[in-house]
Amino acid sequence: MKKTYIALYAVLLISVSCEMKPADGFESRGIIQIGMGGRYAVDITEALARLRYEITLSGPGGVQTVNLPAGSSLRCAVEVVPGSWTVSIKARGPRPAAYNGAYFPADMLRAYGTAGVQVPAGQTAKAEVLLYTATEVSTAGQLAGALANAGAAEELIFVTGNISSPAIAVTNPALSGKHIRIRGQGTPAPEIRLSGTGSLFTVGNSSAPNITVSLENITLRGAAGNDSALVYVDGSHLVMNRGAAVTGNDVITSGARVDVAGGVLIDNAGTFIMNAGEISYNTVTTHNIHDNNGVGGVCGMNGSSITLNGGEIRDNRVTGAPGYNIGATGGVASEFFIMNNGKIINNTATASGPQCHVAGGLNMGMGSEMHGGLIGGNSATNTGSLGGTGGGVLVAGGNFLMDGGEISANTATHARAGGGIRIINGVYLGVTWTGILQKHAGGTIYGADAPAALRNTANGSGNAVTLGDWTSVAATRTNTAGPADAMDSTVGGPPGGWD
Repeated sequence: MKKTYIALYAVLLISVSCEMKPADGFESRGIIQIGMGGRYAVDITEALARLRYEITLSGPGGVQTVNLPAGSSLRCAVEVVPGSWTVSIKARGPRPAAYNGAYFPADMLRAYGTAGVQVPAGQTAKAEVLLYTATEVSTAGQLAGALANAGAAEELIFVTGNISSPAIAVTNPALSGKHIRIRGQGTPAPEIRLSGTGSLFTVGNSSAPNITVSLENITLRGAAGNDSALVYVDGSHLVMNRGAAVTGNDVITSGARVDVAGGVLIDNAGTFIMNAGEISYNTVTTHNIHDNNGVGGVCGMNGSSITLNGGEIRDNRVTGAPGYNIGATGGVASEFFIMNNGKIINNTATASGPQCHVAGGLNMGMGSEMHGGLIGGNSATNTGSLGGTGGGVLVAGGNFLMDGGEISANTATHARAGGGIRIINGVYLGVTWTGILQKHAGGTIYGADAPAALRNTANGSGNAVTLGDWTSVAATRTNTAGPADAMDSTVGGPPGGWD
C-alpha cells in the first residue's frame, strides 16, 4: 500500500524531529513528516526546552496545525491529501536581552519560515523550511526597537496592526550589509502612519551604508504639511513587493536649491527596486524658489538607480510656484532608470517661471531603458517662457533606450512640448544638454493618428516626440511610432524617424 509523505526540514541551529506514520486504511492520503535541523540560519542559541514551535499546514485538506510545546516529546502525526501544501513554522520563546522589556513581552516570536511543497499521491515529498530571525510589532516603540536590534543577516519584522509613529532612523552601523523585511499581517494591509514631520524611514547614511529594507503587505502613510520624502534612502537599498504602498505624503517646501520627493528619495548611489505595490497620492508644492527639483513619486539622485519590475507609480502631483530653473516631475525622476514592467500613470506636474523643465511621467538625466510596462495618462504643464516639457517622458540628458512597453494618453502644454517624449538637445546659457532617444524594434509611442484613448497630445509641437533645445524645436514626430518603427534622435529627417 503506497502512502504519500511530506518531509519538512527547517533550517535551525538546534535540532528538532517529529516523525509521523501513515494511518491504516487511507490509500489516497499521506503523512507529513517534520524534521528540523541542518544548516545554521538563525541566531537562536537557547536549548529546545526554552522554545516552542507552531507548524501550520495549508493545502487541499484545509488548514492543520501542529504545536510542539517546549520540553515535549516531539512526536506527532498528521494525515494529508495529495496536492500543493504551504508549510509555515513559528518559533516562540523568551525575550532576548537586547529587547526593551518596556515594549516587548516576556515571551515573543523569535523565528519564522515558510515553504511550499507539491505532494504526489503515493510518494514522499520533501520541503526545506528556512527560518529567519523574526519579531512581531504592534506599537511605535516595538517597531523602533525591532529596527534598532535587527542583528541577523536577514530579519523579518511582522506588523500586526496599525501604528502611528514618529520618524525612525534605520542608521545603526551594525545594520550595514543586513536585510530587514517589514511585512504586514492581515487584510487589509496594516498601516504605519507618520505622526509628525520628516521621513518615516531614513535608511542608511555615510556611517551605515548598504542597508536593505524591503516592504510587503504594508502601507506607509505620510502627513500633511510635511517637509521630507516619506522614505529617504541614503547609500542603501529599498525594495517594494506585493501589497506595499507609499502614499498620502504632502510636502511643502520654500527656499532655494531643494531636491525633494513626496514618496521616495534615493540618494548617494542608493538603489530602489519596485517589484509590486504602489506609490500614490503624494504631492509636492514649492514656493518662490530657484534651482529646485520636486518629484511627486520617486526621485533618484547622486548616482542612484531605480528599477521598475512591477507595481504602479500613480496619481502623484507636483506644483512648482514661480521661480527659475525649476524642475517638476509627477512620477519618477532618476539619473539611472530601468523599466521592465509596471506602470507610471496619471501623474501631474505643473511649473511656472523661466527655465522650467516639466515631466508628467518620467524625467531622466543620464541613462534610462524601457523594455516593458506603461507610461500613460500623465500630464505636464509649463506656463513659463522657456524650458522642456514632456507629458510622458522628458529626456533632459543621457540616452533613453526603448525596445518595449507603451507610452500613451499623455498630455503636455507648452510651446515646445512633446506629448509622448520631449528630448532636450542643445546649448543654453553655456550649458550643453545632450538628450538622446534610441527606439529600437518593439514598444509603441502613440501619436495623432492613434485612437483618442491612446493618443499622446501636445499643444505646441510633436504629439508623439519633440526634439530641440530650450528655445526652439529641431524635429517632431506627429504620428505613432509603433513596434516596427525605429527612431534615432541623432539622425535627422525620416531616417531618424522624424516627420
